[in-house]
Amino acid sequence: MPILNLHYSGSQQGCSKAHRTGAYVSKSDCNVIIVDWHSLAQSMLYPESKADTEIVGERTAELLDNLADNGLDLSRVNCVGHSLGGQTVGIVGDRVTKSRVGMLTGLDPAGPMYDHNSTPNKNKLDSEDGTFVLAVHTNAKRLGSREMLGTVDVWVNDGTSQPGCSDIKERATGLCSHQRAIDIWVESIIGVQPFVGWQCDSWSTFEDGECEMNSKITMGDNINQSSQGLFFVPTGSKSPFAELSDDDDEYDDDE
Repeated sequence: MPILNLHYSGSQQGCSKAHRTGAYVSKSDCNVIIVDWHSLAQSMLYPESKADTEIVGERTAELLDNLADNGLDLSRVNCVGHSLGGQTVGIVGDRVTKSRVGMLTGLDPAGPMYDHNSTPNKNKLDSEDGTFVLAVHTNAKRLGSREMLGTVDVWVNDGTSQPGCSDIKERATGLCSHQRAIDIWVESIIGVQPFVGWQCDSWSTFEDGECEMNSKITMGDNINQSSQGLFFVPTGSKSPFAELSDDDDEYDDDE
């Protein structure tokens, strides 16, 4: 398990959920640092909030470098961020100078003004920013990125619209599906049931049952970091979101 986690959130709700990562402390011997920058991320002008990610990322990288000078092993660090924060962790990984950060986790990293090569790699999340980079997609093509960003990219269900997110606000904004990434991540840390993903080329192929014999991963801090590529994780429509089959105890990470 990592000994330090940094959480970024672009909303009061996300920040509140980030504080639930006290679950880390109950699960393992670690320290949690929460970077609360929602006052910047909630600017009415999205381009301003996006620009602020560079400042937040650079300052956080300086913090990690200072901690490394005082004995922190950066290989044991996991930087976790949601939405704009999911892109910011890439900036942190890019700017750290002492050594590579062990794990970066982007929870439905922001898509607007990032996709289609509209932002250079040094200012967003990509697979070169850390030793292992995980991107979790729940609202791709709307609030979240549709691009492959990590060592492993997990698409929760179809990665675009989540089960149980069907009200008028969701249809207008996609916010419920976007925020679902936080719920999934928290439950992957504290939940009893694992979130299992199968490597597959597409959701439709997965639904057709053609990927059942493919490589598997289990989400969470202890994800098998030798994994690479695109994985699909089916979930339910309400908490607890993890879905299990009758032979779920066979669903372990490939060695």
